[in-house]
Amino acid sequence: MKRLITNIAGRRIAEGRKKQRQRLTQLDLSNMLVSKGIRLDRAAVAKIERGLRGVLDYELLAIAEALKANPEQLLTGRARHATPRVRRARVPRKELEMTFIAGDRPLGFID
Repeated sequence: MKRLITNIAGRRIAEGRKKQRQRLTQLDLSNMLVSKGIRLDRAAVAKIERGLRGVLDYELLAIAEALKANPEQLLTGRARHATPRVRRARVPRKELEMTFIAGDRPLGFID
């Protein structure tokens, strides 16, 4: 049974490549990456775009640089400024102590 490798950035890499002012071919992107020291041939770029090959972290960074895109945007489809911020809620110490006293198991831990 063949194992299917999928990646979430491949489709966005293809879209980013095609949206360039001068539409880049897979070979153009491959040549740009080779000039940066990343050895990806045209076939590897095609497999990444189709989701048949995973993309390594350093490859993703180089691809993002070549496409003038944010790596986070290639992964999530959103620009960095559009990423929601997650904030930790602080529980007052008194409430935390009451949680331990009221129940036999703690509800959570706070650093």
